[in-house]
Amino acid sequence: MLPLLNEGEPQVNEGGNGDKDAHSNQRFENGSGGPRNTFTYVQAIPTPGTSNTNATEPVTLVINEVDADTAGTDTMEFVELFDGGTGNTSLSGFVLVVYNGNGDTSYNAFDLDGFTTNSEGYFVMGNAAVPNVSMIVNSNSLQNGADAVVLYSGDATDFPSGTAVTTANLVDALVYDTNDSDDGLSDSTTTNNLGHLVPITRIVLTGGACAGKTTALATLSVTLEQMGFKVL
Repeated sequence: MLPLLNEGEPQVNEGGNGDKDAHSNQRFENGSGGPRNTFTYVQAIPTPGTSNTNATEPVTLVINEVDADTAGTDTMEFVELFDGGTGNTSLSGFVLVVYNGNGDTSYNAFDLDGFTTNSEGYFVMGNAAVPNVSMIVNSNSLQNGADAVVLYSGDATDFPSGTAVTTANLVDALVYDTNDSDDGLSDSTTTNNLGHLVPITRIVLTGGACAGKTTALATLSVTLEQMGFKVL
């Protein structure tokens, strides 16, 4: 059957990494090698419908730490991943996606292909001045909130700006805010004098006939929605 392949291309052994029952033959990097060529196939954990990772053992990754709001112009932002202490875990096939809480759509995605955790199991994506940073991103890459940082199995191309929140191929997530007045801490909430979240159930505008209440209500609704409140 070798004539099916380009000349000189070998048959591929699914047991090449010692576990034919737990591994698949997969191109790594994704799509590499070209038609009828087999030299980029590796044996790794199956990833049907998602990016190939070249991982020979199941990968356990979590978002371990996030700092989205730092002093000044936010030049010390970072996201830290942790692999449970395994160390030197390939992050190929994973992507970090950041979502805007105002609209619940993505505003950036960061491909992790080619990166690994360090020998202790940590990986840091952050600004250039962040200690132990492995992947440098621009300052203000993380909005202050209310927003989310999400780790997926996939590629950045799967999440163009404006992608709606999804749980497909979800690995881990952190939804956060920074207690700023414009965060929209909940769909329709504010804080009372004890600092507790309470819903805004009604706003009453007073005045006589033709006092501009309709215009004022429309303006107030738009302003509240821009602040992240859900106006019913």
